[in-house]
Amino acid sequence: MFYGVSGIISYDNVEEFMEKLEKYRGLKKGVVFAPDTNVLYHRFISNFRPLDNYEIVIAEPVKNEIEQAMNYKYKKETLRELEKIAKRPGLLREFYNRRIKKSRKAAYIALQEFESLKDRIIVAEKSGEGHNDDEIIVKTLKKFDEISPALLVFLTADVAATDVAEFEGLEYFLFHYPQKDLGKHFIHPSNLRTLIFNLSAVFGVIALENVLVFGEFAGKRKLGELKVVFERGSSREMAFHLNLSRKLMEIQKTLRQESGHV
Repeated sequence: MFYGVSGIISYDNVEEFMEKLEKYRGLKKGVVFAPDTNVLYHRFISNFRPLDNYEIVIAEPVKNEIEQAMNYKYKKETLRELEKIAKRPGLLREFYNRRIKKSRKAAYIALQEFESLKDRIIVAEKSGEGHNDDEIIVKTLKKFDEISPALLVFLTADVAATDVAEFEGLEYFLFHYPQKDLGKHFIHPSNLRTLIFNLSAVFGVIALENVLVFGEFAGKRKLGELKVVFERGSSREMAFHLNLSRKLMEIQKTLRQESGHV
């Protein structure tokens, strides 16, 4: 089952896609899937196990759009203007010469998706012109579909893109964003960790009680790094529980080794 970028919630109609997938599997000519930019940002492909054995086609305009987005950074003038209206302007000092939100999404989310799919990605060379990105992407995929022995299915969460696909005669599936009451979710700690990382990485900084988690900050060197700042109280309690957790993990590792389960 697919549960979104952080592994918690899914598209509303993912079960409908499963039914479609069963029909695609029955095709003698085979099938390949081409995600739109939004589906890449949602990390749908890598989180959806039924698609593990399928080749993935990336339209060259999609790849270029993500690569170009990675290089946008804040200018001092922009941050100065933002500081005038920010409720907590001091936080913005960490963002000088750092990536803007669009670049953070590309670098932290889409880049991870490319990395996880790199062994089965086929890049479709740009073909045709259009008035907007949707037209160019769909025309590129339609051209690839015409020369491919397999059926190409365009995956998107953008209604406007499906209008273009319909006009060009390209097979597609439209995913629906969650609209219903999401209710309560009991999740694995690793999913919560991923959610915290993604939120702090995309928004730049988030507040969890009296703790600020920076996904973007001065001096950051690696994509996976976060910066934690305690606004009130002491970090001793967190340090205590962190050390305790590490000791328990070491004990667990030792017990597994002694029992022969490494």
